[in-house]
Amino acid sequence: MKTVNNIRYDDLLSELTLAQAKVEAAEKTVNFAIDDLNSEISSYNAVLEKVSDFVGETTAQMENYAEEQGNKWTESDEGSDFMTWKSDWESVDLEEIEDIDLVVVQMDHVKDFGNLELEP
Repeated sequence: MKTVNNIRYDDLLSELTLAQAKVEAAEKTVNFAIDDLNSEISSYNAVLEKVSDFVGETTAQMENYAEEQGNKWTESDEGSDFMTWKSDWESVDLEEIEDIDLVVVQMDHVKDFGNLELEP
């Protein structure tokens, strides 16, 4: 065989090009949705920062209260329960949500296939 079937090659190249265009369109749609999601994540994180500030203020007040009560109270059942409650507040997970990365689909197939020589 000295040449490639040009008609079949052209048909497949056209089909691959169309399929790539559909993937690229879907990729854009997904990335627009991811942009919207990242905007909502940013808003969520702003509220989460307020929550974190509130938790910090509250646990600082709890610490001050515990210090005012003294060691004997801290070692009592009431003090122990209070310290467990305080610990629960201090250990709540309030780490920000990370933005979602945009989708990038690598498609060099049309270029690579389209650059093939059809004869030696």
